[in-house]
Amino acid sequence: MLSIDVLYYEDCPHYQEAADTLKQVLNEEHVEARVNMVKIAKGGEAEVVGFLGSPTILVDGHDVQRGTDHTSPFQGHCRIFTYKGHVFEIPPKDMIREALKRFA
Repeated sequence: MLSIDVLYYEDCPHYQEAADTLKQVLNEEHVEARVNMVKIAKGGEAEVVGFLGSPTILVDGHDVQRGTDHTSPFQGHCRIFTYKGHVFEIPPKDMIREALKRFA
């Protein structure tokens, strides 16, 4: 079964919407997956796991945003997603769909 992690800061205003959007796409695409909500503590833990910001969605360990480099310097803030020339506060449905096709 596919494993998906939603990494987030507890005070992030967008993580629940990202998780809900992920679940909608899973239902629409008829994909069975175990979705793990992973709360990240600010500070040292975030740096150790290469956390790029909240929310982050990993499909079997791979970021939903193409070309993401988790070895980049730690960014301890809200995450921004770029998709087809537009900026989003959560990954758009089509970005999630594409990631499911790549990694499922």
